[in-house]
Amino acid sequence: MEFLIAIIIFVLIVILFNKVSQLKKQLDYQETKLKYLQEQLDAKEIKTESKPIVEQPKIVEEKKIEPQPEVVSYNKVETPKRIFDEIPPRQTTESSFDK
Repeated sequence: MEFLIAIIIFVLIVILFNKVSQLKKQLDYQETKLKYLQEQLDAKEIKTESKPIVEQPKIVEEKKIEPQPEVVSYNKVETPKRIFDEIPPRQTTESSFDK
């Protein structure tokens, strides 16, 4: 019985050691990937710092525009016709009730 318990404990230690080593490999991989990405980011920052942020303004010559005289129209403005003037009044007819 004691031998069986010792084998179970040994198997559990081996499994635990295997899991720990897998986690350590995964952590090392993540650290190297993070360093690589950080180096790429630093390289891009160096490239962007070399460019001037503010560009030289372009010189634009202004053209002088002479004001045009206003054109005044002396045409008589017609008043708009009212819609109700065009419609003839409704004719009243005798209804059957009035008869």
